[in-house]
Amino acid sequence: MNVQSKGQIWKAIQKFKLFAMNTSAAEWEELYRTLAISDLPWESGKPSPTLVRLVESGSIRGRVLDVGCGSGTQAVWMAERGLEVTGVDISKTAIVRARELAAAHAIAVDFRVADARRLPFTDAMFDSVFDRGVFHHQERRKASYAKEIARVLKGGGTYLLLTFSPRMRWPKSVSENEIKKNFGEIFNLESVGEETHVQPDARKVTLASYLLKKYD
Repeated sequence: MNVQSKGQIWKAIQKFKLFAMNTSAAEWEELYRTLAISDLPWESGKPSPTLVRLVESGSIRGRVLDVGCGSGTQAVWMAERGLEVTGVDISKTAIVRARELAAAHAIAVDFRVADARRLPFTDAMFDSVFDRGVFHHQERRKASYAKEIARVLKGGGTYLLLTFSPRMRWPKSVSENEIKKNFGEIFNLESVGEETHVQPDARKVTLASYLLKKYD
């Protein structure tokens, strides 16, 4: 599919029900296969300001898992700062793009095709987990997804979630109460914040950031 205009890009994205709750693995793959990375609304080409701050402060540290890594921007940035990074995405094409980005930066990142709901890792393997936009796609699987994140994270490890802010009032917006409901038995909510993401069409999206720490 040759997508040219912003209007065509938006129609292509809507075709795959991106803002519905059950976008499938095949649909994510077709989005990455048919659209340029620069046309995907969640791909910024820049590290998250919240992630930058937390890496620099040492809150995100050690061995890091980037869940839903997409084209690898966040993972490569972390690896360049000395973190040992693994990135997973359900789209094979996204992982190909991520590996190309790492090669272009001459940096080592372990990129793998994987389903975030069934992570191919042993228990307590990571010191930190970064999630930019996976949790809010889980619908009725949010509680089990939270347990899977907890499974691969060490005790005392940190989980940084970036998701649609409640102020956006979108179907996928995630409130602080929803975070506590799904993560509260396993994690302590350390801090709540916001950042602004600018899409390729110049639309501004407010993202909520939730930093959680797994109980020892």
